[in-house]
Amino acid sequence: MVMAERVWPEDGECPGGDEPPTPAGTCPLAVELLGGFRMIRGRTTVPVPNGAQRLVAYLALAGPRARTHVAGTLWPEMRDEQALACLRSTLWRLGRLCPGVVVIRDASLAIAECVEVDVQSVRATARLSVGPDGAAVDGVDVPQFLRLVQVPLLPGWCDDWVVIEREYLRQTGLHALDALAQKLSQRGHHAAALQAALGAIAAEPLRESAYREAAKVHLAEGNLSEAQRQFEACRRILQQELDVCPSAEFAELVGLPQQPPRPGRTQRLRRPGAG
Repeated sequence: MVMAERVWPEDGECPGGDEPPTPAGTCPLAVELLGGFRMIRGRTTVPVPNGAQRLVAYLALAGPRARTHVAGTLWPEMRDEQALACLRSTLWRLGRLCPGVVVIRDASLAIAECVEVDVQSVRATARLSVGPDGAAVDGVDVPQFLRLVQVPLLPGWCDDWVVIEREYLRQTGLHALDALAQKLSQRGHHAAALQAALGAIAAEPLRESAYREAAKVHLAEGNLSEAQRQFEACRRILQQELDVCPSAEFAELVGLPQQPPRPGRTQRLRRPGAG
């Protein structure tokens, strides 16, 4: 146990309060960043000012950071001294509202380990999906993961660090769904695998790899026509939106021509791999 952890700035740096800070972890807290900022204590939503929201969100996404780095990121338009003053004020207000949510170790800040952050669930499942242990995916709640992946990170926030993290998290979720579909199918969980692949298609309809994973699941179950239907759907939307065709690899997988048949000609279906 680290006894030096505190949740307020140095004595005398900010006005307020005559009670000592609550040690990190004494009050259960949860932070939601998907779909918008929300801090919850027990079953109660805690009202948090905008500046404190940005501080908590940044630390929850970026991990432990030096005070100077945090101040420069959240108040980039200010001089260093002004930015640090804003950070001290924000920490003081946050300490009054939510004691224990932020811990201070020397010159660095971090979200307390006991605070649950919804983004961490996405990251944890993504790590499982690409990890070497195939059996690890057996316990993944695919519907719950889909719900998290399909909700944008902090919608309406335009800070550069939010925009970058939003796209990174979106791509992480999509790659995790592809990997989940592949591993679940390999382990015989075809329904869950198809759910993951179709979820990826719903989240990004122009993503060929998701259609391809869905087709592979159908082929694993012996459903060639369903696999070809996925290819056709992919070819149709890619041509409509991007004027391109799916890859030759995908076409070969399902035994269909890469280009669509010309009008007036009947498309001849063939088994995958047939000459």
